[in-house]
Amino acid sequence: MNVIEKYVQLFTQLKMDESLFLPDGQELCPADGTRTLVEYARGLPKDSYQHIQKIKLKELICKNANVDGQIELHGIARFKLYWKVNQGQAKMTMVQVLHSKNGIIYYLNSFWDFEYFTKLCEIHPELKKIFEK
Repeated sequence: MNVIEKYVQLFTQLKMDESLFLPDGQELCPADGTRTLVEYARGLPKDSYQHIQKIKLKELICKNANVDGQIELHGIARFKLYWKVNQGQAKMTMVQVLHSKNGIIYYLNSFWDFEYFTKLCEIHPELKKIFEK
């Protein structure tokens, strides 16, 4: 199992291991902006997982690339997130692009429709607390 597959496995189990990441690597998120991968890994259980009912992997594509003689691994993961809500269901698609070298994730970029999430918050006001800091 490669490092991206390990990350996806833990992410869908609502767990995380910060040793998978380059500490000062970058994560980009539509809601949180830029932060280090260690901040991301530590923030998942503290700030995010408590609001998520489950995460399902829909697709994972990994590809090796030889960059200047060094093997790098690039991955794209598509997930369905199910938020915890009081009534009904609130779900959305999220795509992550990951880049790793030497078995460590160097970069993670999360893509999801923040406008759609805002609409979900209108239907499920309890979701607003997710990004209140």
